[in-house]
Amino acid sequence: MTDSLSTTEIKKRSIKGAKWLLVMNALGLPSAFLIALMLGRVGPAALGAYALAQILIGVITTFVVYGGAPVLSVFLPKLSCAEDRGRFLFSYALILLVMMAMTLSLFWLFPKAFEFLLHRDFDMHNYGWFVLLAIVIVMTEMLANTASALMLIKTAAIARQMMRLVLLPLVFVLFVFKRELLVDNGVVCILGGFLVGYILAAVICMVSVARDNRLKVHSDWLLPSGFWAFSLTTMMTTVFSFLYGNIDRIAVLSIQDLNGLGMYQAVITVNAFVANIPTILLPSVVPTFSNLLGSNQHTAFHRAFSVMCRWVVLPITLISLAMMAFSREILWIFGHEYTRYADLLTLFGLVGIIRSLSIPSLTILTCKEKNAFRFWQSFFMIVAQGVFTFAFMSHYGLIAIAGAKMFCVSVSSVIGILYVIFGLGMGRKIPLSYKAAVIAGVTMVILRIWVVPDGWLASLLLMLSCFTLFLVGSQFSFDEMRNVIRFILYHDSAVFTSEVDNN
Repeated sequence: MTDSLSTTEIKKRSIKGAKWLLVMNALGLPSAFLIALMLGRVGPAALGAYALAQILIGVITTFVVYGGAPVLSVFLPKLSCAEDRGRFLFSYALILLVMMAMTLSLFWLFPKAFEFLLHRDFDMHNYGWFVLLAIVIVMTEMLANTASALMLIKTAAIARQMMRLVLLPLVFVLFVFKRELLVDNGVVCILGGFLVGYILAAVICMVSVARDNRLKVHSDWLLPSGFWAFSLTTMMTTVFSFLYGNIDRIAVLSIQDLNGLGMYQAVITVNAFVANIPTILLPSVVPTFSNLLGSNQHTAFHRAFSVMCRWVVLPITLISLAMMAFSREILWIFGHEYTRYADLLTLFGLVGIIRSLSIPSLTILTCKEKNAFRFWQSFFMIVAQGVFTFAFMSHYGLIAIAGAKMFCVSVSSVIGILYVIFGLGMGRKIPLSYKAAVIAGVTMVILRIWVVPDGWLASLLLMLSCFTLFLVGSQFSFDEMRNVIRFILYHDSAVFTSEVDNN
């Protein structure tokens, strides 16, 4: 007997989850920015220590958490009963335990490989603390992904932000009273905050998952069809994502010190803050689409994709254009020395616009389990980025490192978008809003870097001009703008009942 969620229940949980995602990300995103801002004000070395701690966390979530985040979100909703979900979760937990033991053992036996990922010497006498951190993170990731798969989106939303909500007051207290600790022992302080946050997140998820009657854990072995193919490819994709997200920072650290890494981290922090704002609802999107597909609601599935393709460009473009226009003023908040990277931040904004359709395309690739395409897409992107980075960084330094990242991820994103729309038959044409967004972004880059002078008034006029160019070119109507707000706040399915012009 199946206990799959009905359409009404999917909508109900999506609405509730979306509200909590908005609330928690409204707390979490500013918290992450404020953490980086305070550390940046302490000095580039403190901000560099924060970047190094993030790399260490990334090593754990990438190489120790087998299969990455999508595995449970994709397979748990497709199982028909609570017992089967419990058997699968038990089996997956055993796989995680074995893979974690193997990975940690390899790092212990080959410390040079571990130090290469960190690009720093590591005192192996402290390896026990790394093992403890890894165990806590793996357990938390599994529980949070389980909650998300069961559409306990409120729980997942709270858990995902606990690390930042714990770290923010810790950094604030040290910033006010003990700044020297952030300079001398920044990595230790930051990792301690992360550890406490992960423990609290694990407890929250454990309580919520235990109360859900759609999951009954049994100590039996069950792996759904296609698990190994999907998990292996998503694991490789996760590794590629880690390299994409950190190869530039590792390269910067190799040619500079923590101060240089901290300067670059300021740009990455601002760009990540802006890029993450439109993805607030993404943790609810994949389970929602998976449940629509699992319930054979193919018409709603295609219409939801068309709606998201047109609308997702709007917030990403407006936010990116604002960041590009005020790039110098934003970096000045961290300190005057950071403003020399303003042009770099402007270029990252254009990349964000080019990648704007990656959110719906990644959702479709994940739900349809297009593992081979995702693998080769990520593989060639990382290989190209690595080749370009190490071929040119000795001569061009930071410009080569950042340029390789921006070029490769832009090309890879465009290929993914074209494949989903035309290769998988999810649309007829590239959305007009996307074309207008790219034109507005290119115009902003040219005017911001080479034409418009610095200053608040000039930046404001530039931003408003590019806003107008985008909105006029994309032909957004007032009714569409209202529907965007209605869908974000209420997940009103009425927007899926009419055809969407994807021109």
